[in-house]
Amino acid sequence: MENIDIAHSLLRQLRYHERARQEIVLLDKLIQRHQRQIERSLQLGRKEQALHYMGCKTVVHTVMYFYKQYYVRSWLQAQVHSWEILRAVDTDSDPPNFVSATLNFHNERIQPYKYHQAQVAAQCSFSRAS
Repeated sequence: MENIDIAHSLLRQLRYHERARQEIVLLDKLIQRHQRQIERSLQLGRKEQALHYMGCKTVVHTVMYFYKQYYVRSWLQAQVHSWEILRAVDTDSDPPNFVSATLNFHNERIQPYKYHQAQVAAQCSFSRAS
């Protein structure tokens, strides 16, 4: 691949990275909105509606998890492209340090399951209370 092609790939990857960041911010705001709707529904005694918002919040959390994964992968790919450009200019350049950009997704992988379990528990307690 020529340097100009690599540079175009780098720019494209940086655009994808920025779009993913924007989506993560929007999804976070949506999660906060659903949380407020859950709390308001519970205050008004609308348990079924609160349960609906809990389900929506779970879905949004899952989508956000995948965007975060994509965000990190696009950043790593941008680092690879930048290193390829540096290597073409200076053959003695060291490869990038990928450890700094790697995040631990283990806790976030568990989150959708925890929300699902919480939703099931809420459904059971709502059913018993009704």
